[in-house]
Amino acid sequence: MYVFVDKKSHALLHVASHAPDDTRPAAEFYDRYDPATMEVARAPDDYVPAKFAIKKGVVVDLEPRPAETLTQARDRKISEITLQALTQRTAIAPDYQLLNAALGIYEADRVQQLRDTVNAFRAEVSRLEALVAKAKTVADVDAVTAKFPTALVTAKPAAKSRSKSG
Repeated sequence: MYVFVDKKSHALLHVASHAPDDTRPAAEFYDRYDPATMEVARAPDDYVPAKFAIKKGVVVDLEPRPAETLTQARDRKISEITLQALTQRTAIAPDYQLLNAALGIYEADRVQQLRDTVNAFRAEVSRLEALVAKAKTVADVDAVTAKFPTALVTAKPAAKSRSKSG
């Protein structure tokens, strides 16, 4: 995001959103841009802080952010875990394969393999959520690490009975 500020009054004049990979010069985002009277900077976040300075073309927040609470850390970690689980599961069992399994396109063994994989991810997320809920400090929350499957889960064959019948 570009921020345009008056050099004399330091008043915020204009804010222009842009994609992070957009390399166009700032002048293309504000048709009234005057380099003689205005200063322009990129804001690293999607907002402009109430009190800020421009240092080397970047908006810098002048008010320190409050420390993260345990509740905020738990919420953040759960979001991270969920995103990580979905990303990693999609890499080894894409959604289209899950849909094909649900539609009955795949053989029973393949469907079971996909089901076991999804259940392994769900079980790991549940395990991690419980650890996050039990955490007593933000450091404890940050120490929780995931161990998601790295390949499709293959069901172990059932053990054969050794008893003799008859």
